Amino acid sequence: MRGPLVDFVLLTLIVVFFGVQQRRRPEAYFRFWVWGWVLVLTSILVWEFNLHGARAQIEQEAVRLSLLACGGLAFVFSFVAKQRKGRISLLQGLLIAVPVCLGMELIATEAHGHGVLIALVVVGELISAVMSWVSVKDRRGWLLWLMLALCPVFCAWMIFVIVTGHADAMMQVALGHIFIVSGLLFSTMKRKGGRSIGSIGFFLWGACYLLAQPQFMPAAGMAAIYSIWTVPKFLVAFGMILKLFTKVNAEFAELNRRHVMLYQEYRLLFDSNPHPMWIYDVATRRFLAVNDAAVVAYGYPRDTFLRMSVEDLRGDLDAALDGDVGISSLNHVVRHRRADGRSFDVDVTGNGIRFQGKEARFVLAVDITERETLHRELVRQAHYDALTGLPNRVMLEDRIGQWLTRCIRENSMGAFLTVDIDHFKRVNDTYGHQAGDECLRVVADRLRSRVRQVDTIARTGGEEFTIVIGGLKSREGASKVCQELLKLFEKPIAITGYELQLSISIGVSLYPDDGVEIEKLRRTSDQALYRAKRTGRNRAVFAEPLMEQASA
Repeated sequence: MRGPLVDFVLLTLIVVFFGVQQRRRPEAYFRFWVWGWVLVLTSILVWEFNLHGARAQIEQEAVRLSLLACGGLAFVFSFVAKQRKGRISLLQGLLIAVPVCLGMELIATEAHGHGVLIALVVVGELISAVMSWVSVKDRRGWLLWLMLALCPVFCAWMIFVIVTGHADAMMQVALGHIFIVSGLLFSTMKRKGGRSIGSIGFFLWGACYLLAQPQFMPAAGMAAIYSIWTVPKFLVAFGMILKLFTKVNAEFAELNRRHVMLYQEYRLLFDSNPHPMWIYDVATRRFLAVNDAAVVAYGYPRDTFLRMSVEDLRGDLDAALDGDVGISSLNHVVRHRRADGRSFDVDVTGNGIRFQGKEARFVLAVDITERETLHRELVRQAHYDALTGLPNRVMLEDRIGQWLTRCIRENSMGAFLTVDIDHFKRVNDTYGHQAGDECLRVVADRLRSRVRQVDTIARTGGEEFTIVIGGLKSREGASKVCQELLKLFEKPIAITGYELQLSISIGVSLYPDDGVEIEKLRRTSDQALYRAKRTGRNRAVFAEPLMEQASA
């Protein structure tokens, strides 16, 4: 190789490094940096070919310098690409590159006169001045005016070398201009990391091309310049890498700042939330964090809370809370205990998270004791009679279905009893409705005392009750139950200031003898009750087939 192998390897590594980075970075200038280094590396590769013949070597040098000039222009426009769209900056670079490359080709082919080269120089510098004005937004800053001032200076320099018969030095002056402008633009980048080193590298790079002219520089000077020829490139690359790391560090610092802010906001939302919250370790079931509301609601000091597990809040904690953390969320109503032993209803909502490097679950608990109490009261009112506390018609329908299912399953007989208080209207008319209500409560209590837990008694009308009894083996069993119910009212009923002698009448239909459908059993029981009323009251009458035929 004509140049040191290490230089070629290092430039290749620089190209690979920035190529990898530009795929991860959104900024436009990374893409320009990659293309800049690719063109610089390509110019070195062109130089490595050892061509024979003066003409071929001149063409080779023209191509090398053109590639190097395009690479320098890529660096120039990388610093303004962040202010303008990348495609526009690319077009601007190509516009300047055209006269540069054309001038290089004219010099190589010697198909030119001084006038053509001078015209290209003037056009190129005019374009540079216009692009400087367009690209630099700060109209009052020193950078714009310095860049504009450099245009006529370098224009005059290149015209001088042309008219003095050293046209081949014109491109070195052009390269010096390009790299010095790159250094100026690099020095104005926002973050300082690598800015000074990169700017110095560009300035030295440009100075090497401006000074390395044998017609003006003595041999000793040329030797000194060639001894440091590759240093500026690597200073520029080092400055760019430092710039990248500075930016990455700034991004990490910003990300860390945002994480701190998010954590502080989370802590604020967590600690000051009015509802109890906690985080527990899924593996050990122990609490990792609790908020102030949890400490107040449950009555445990925070340090005690953090030594406890979720099972300590509720010994028989539902399996829903024992689920794998892979389950994204849960919502369940459980019953928890406070430190003083009192229990209360809690609506628990949880989500699987990672906390302190552990699989954990975040839980929000809402005290719904009042809501559940109200709900239970509404359910009770919907299914139970407010006066007697017995099931009402709604609850009875459900219980009758269970009763029939039991009779079928056990292959046993069941009794459907319709009970009515005899002459109850006289009680209301004589003693008033308040006494009548108290009388109904006493009657309900007496009937309930003779009905088993597995059977059902319900209030289905003003003074009417319905009783369903299962597990009977014969008609005599139903008759025995009825006689016990009738005996309950042999003793007077004592109400406020009065003693009342009441009796009841009972109509009985049997499953399956009198029917297997609920409506038929209810209808035949009502008919039997009507017959009991007509035949003297204070008695139980069983349904008979003739009753159903008569009603039909």
